[in-house]
Amino acid sequence: MPSNPLKLAIQRPSIYRVLIRWRAVANWSERALRRVTKERIGVLDLVGLPSIQLTVAGRNTGILRATSLQYVPDGDVMLVVASNWGSDCHPAWSANLMAAKQATVGDARSSSRRRSGC
Repeated sequence: MPSNPLKLAIQRPSIYRVLIRWRAVANWSERALRRVTKERIGVLDLVGLPSIQLTVAGRNTGILRATSLQYVPDGDVMLVVASNWGSDCHPAWSANLMAAKQATVGDARSSSRRRSGC
């Protein structure tokens, strides 16, 4: 079975540095691909990395916000890191998640409501 060339490329530090510089394009591509495929496929799925769709209410507005995140499976637990592409600032979704009592987590197979573990 041939390896995914996108996954192999992302593992190279030089390509990953380029992605960090062009993160706005990566984020736009993720949203566009999710919209076109009716939320079924995202950029992380194409690369072959485990991803989830996190939906949580905004802490100030209460409007539901969805974001795609890479996660690390640990048994039944999905671990996510709010690194914001290595930036000094936390991403908005992490503050919303910490303020929320619950969130919806979905992947390609299912969607479920979970309590925030922050």
